[in-house]
Amino acid sequence: MKTIVFCCLSLVIWSCNPRLDEQESLNCPAVNCIPGDGYFAIKLIDKTTGADLILNKGIDTTGIRVINNDSEPLFVANRMGIDSLKTAIMFEDHSKEGSNNISIKLKAQTINFSYQYNRKKNGCCTIGNVQNLVVESHEFAVYGIGNYPDNFKAVVIKF
Repeated sequence: MKTIVFCCLSLVIWSCNPRLDEQESLNCPAVNCIPGDGYFAIKLIDKTTGADLILNKGIDTTGIRVINNDSEPLFVANRMGIDSLKTAIMFEDHSKEGSNNISIKLKAQTINFSYQYNRKKNGCCTIGNVQNLVVESHEFAVYGIGNYPDNFKAVVIKF
């Protein structure tokens, strides 16, 4: 008898709890999301030796400008604190769905690349995905950055 009463009370108490889909929605203004736009770390290396051209002063980055396909200048800064990327040219593009273009204007030359971007909503945050990155006129390789999402890419360009 005690078991039956316990089961009945448990069933009543359990049925009073709201289901997950009936609970209050998330407080999105209080959620701190990782940026959903394309975030790039560009490393420039010597195509013969593999030496870092920015670290070795082979490429002058004084006055560097990064422009997206809307001719919007992008802020360049290494805010990630990853030692292997400390000499990378890092920036976040305000990516649009579909095709995007970037121009990195150095003192003596310009590097152009394009990529495909798609995004989806996941709870309060937007998750982005950078794909099909192509650098014009240079050999290159694209890698993910640590445990960051698919919109964070390291691009190693050979000069």
